[in-house]
Amino acid sequence: MSVEAAVMERTGIYWQAPFAAVEAAGVKAILVHARQVKQLKGRKTDVADSVWLACVCQFGLCTPSHVPPEPFRELRSLSRQRRVLVRQRSTVRNRVQIHARRSAGRA
Repeated sequence: MSVEAAVMERTGIYWQAPFAAVEAAGVKAILVHARQVKQLKGRKTDVADSVWLACVCQFGLCTPSHVPPEPFRELRSLSRQRRVLVRQRSTVRNRVQIHARRSAGRA
């Protein structure tokens, strides 16, 4: 018996590493929105969660979320990191200018 598919809930960024590992193993990875899975009847506890998600996957009870291909995911990640770094650079630049004005007034 081999694993054909693996389903997981999309919660924050925590799904990304397991999703990549499942994809790298050659298994079809299916990502579902947690709200959609909770709307379906069934127990939603930690113990029964994996069994419930397996049933959801097996019977096609949810619509899979769109996950872009790996190159696009990597590009998005780099783009977001660049945005953070540019924001930090601007913050530091503004602080340096404030301190320079303050020290120029003291001299």
